[in-house]
Amino acid sequence: MKTKCRNAALLVLAVLMALSVALAGCSEQEPEPELIGIEVTTPPRKVAYVEGESFDKTGMVVEAVYSDDTHTPVTDYTVSPAGALALGVTSVTVTYQTFTDTVPITVSKPSLTAQLTGSYERYKFEAETGELVTDIGSCAKGLEGTVESNNHPSGDAFIHHLSQGGTAAITYHITAEADAQAVLTICLGLGTARSYKNLFEIKINGVINEPVENFDVPAWDTVEGAIQYYTWTEFEVMIVSLKEGDNEIVFTKTTNGLNFDYFVLTSTAPLENTAEKTNGHSYQTWTLEEEPTLESTGKAVSYCEYCRDRREETLPEISEANGYTKKPVEANGPDTFGKATWEYTLEGYTFEFSSRLYPTNGTQSYLFECERMTLEGAASIGKEANSHDPHGGAYVQGLSGNTGSVTLEITSDKAAQALFIICFGCRNTGDVKLKDKRTLTVNGSEVTIPDDVVFTRANTDYNYFNWAEFEVMILDLQEGKNTIKLTNNGGGFSNLDYFRLVSSAELELWFEE
Repeated sequence: MKTKCRNAALLVLAVLMALSVALAGCSEQEPEPELIGIEVTTPPRKVAYVEGESFDKTGMVVEAVYSDDTHTPVTDYTVSPAGALALGVTSVTVTYQTFTDTVPITVSKPSLTAQLTGSYERYKFEAETGELVTDIGSCAKGLEGTVESNNHPSGDAFIHHLSQGGTAAITYHITAEADAQAVLTICLGLGTARSYKNLFEIKINGVINEPVENFDVPAWDTVEGAIQYYTWTEFEVMIVSLKEGDNEIVFTKTTNGLNFDYFVLTSTAPLENTAEKTNGHSYQTWTLEEEPTLESTGKAVSYCEYCRDRREETLPEISEANGYTKKPVEANGPDTFGKATWEYTLEGYTFEFSSRLYPTNGTQSYLFECERMTLEGAASIGKEANSHDPHGGAYVQGLSGNTGSVTLEITSDKAAQALFIICFGCRNTGDVKLKDKRTLTVNGSEVTIPDDVVFTRANTDYNYFNWAEFEVMILDLQEGKNTIKLTNNGGGFSNLDYFRLVSSAELELWFEE
C-alpha cells in the first residue's frame, strides 16, 4: 500500500512539474504586436467635391499599423462627416477602433446651372466678336500669336490690354427665341487677385446686373505653372433674365488687370448671333499632368473642349497593390551595376521605374566608419564639432579639391556580391557626380562607376555636412580578404561619414595577424 501511494505521489509531482515548465515556457513567449495607429496609404480617387455631395472612398487604402512596424489593410473603418459635405470642410476623418487619420479634400459651391428649371443649352460667345469701344490706345482684339505667354485662348483670339488705364466697353447683341433665364459665365486671364465686382460692370438691356455675391477671383500666381495674365479660368457670375428677341449685353471695364477670352450663356431658350452651341460639356481624353512615383500620387486632367472646365483624377502611388501591372524591361537589366528597369501600367498610362537591385535574398547590412579605415594623402579624420552629427562622432575630411584616398579592408566568408553605399556630406552649392575625378578599386582592380551616381544636396542648411546615403553599384567580393579603395584625384569633393555594404555574405573588418 505504501509503495502504491508513493508511486501516485511521484506521478502527481511529475505532472505538476510538467505543467510548471509548460506555463513557464508560455510566459516567455513574445507578446502579440499591438495596434498603435492607422494610415491612409493611398488617397481616394475623388478629392474635389461640390457642396452637398458625400465622400467617396473609391480607391482609398487604409492600413492598420502595429507595434512591430507591420501594416495590414483594413476595410471596416468609418469616415466622418458621413453625409452631405458642407462648404469649409477641408478634410474627412478616417477612424478604425480608437485611431484616426485624415484625407484632405476640397468642397466648392454647386453650379448656378443647377438652379435653372426645365431644359437648357450652353452657348459660348468669343470676346473678340463683340463691338469694342475704348479710349485705351493699346486695348485691342489680340491674336494667339506664336509666343508662349498667349497660352492658347479659345478661338485663337481674346480682348487684351484691359490692364491699362482708361475705359473700355464690349457690346454684344444676342437674339433669344423666347423669354429665358440664363447663367452667365465668363473666362478671364487675370494678373492679380481681386473681387469680381471690380472687374466688370455688366448691363443687360440697359440694367446693371449684380453678381450673386462678391466672390474673389484668385491671382495667376496661385495656380501652379501659370503664366501671368493668361491663366484662362471660367467663373460663374450670376443668373440673368433674357427677353424674347434682341438682348444687349455690355461689359464695361471697371479696373485693371485682366484679359477677356469669352463668355457663356447657359440658357433655357435657344440663342442666336455669333453663339456657338456647345450642347453641354465635351471632355477631351485624359492627359497626364503629374507622374506618380513609388512614394507619391500623380495627376491626370481632362478639359472640356468648349469651356475648358477641368476634371482631375488622382493616380495612386506605383505599386502592384494599387492596381498597377508590373513588367520587367529585359533589355535594360539587371545590368552589371545591378540596375533593373520595370514598366508599370495603369488605366492606359505606362511608367518606367529603375532601381538598383540587392544582390541576393537574405542580405545583411554592414556599416563601416570611414574614420577607422586606411587614409592616404589629404584624407584626415574630422571631429564632430560643427559637422552636424556624423555617425560615430567623426568623419573623413580634406578631400575637397585634394588628392587622397580611403581604403576599407574586410573579410568575407564566401564569394558574393554586395551593394556598395556611401554616406556623403554634399556641399550646398551644387551636386557632385561621383565619377568625375574619382576612382574606385576593388581588390586592386579599378571598377567603372555608373554615370548616374550623383551626390545631391539633401538640404541647403549645412555646407559640406548634408549627410545622406547614396547607392553606388554592385561589387563582387571574393572569399577572404577584400579591399575597397575610393580615391579622389584632385576634383571637387566633400566629406565621407561611412560605407555600407549589403550582402548575403558575412563580413567583418580585416586585420593583419
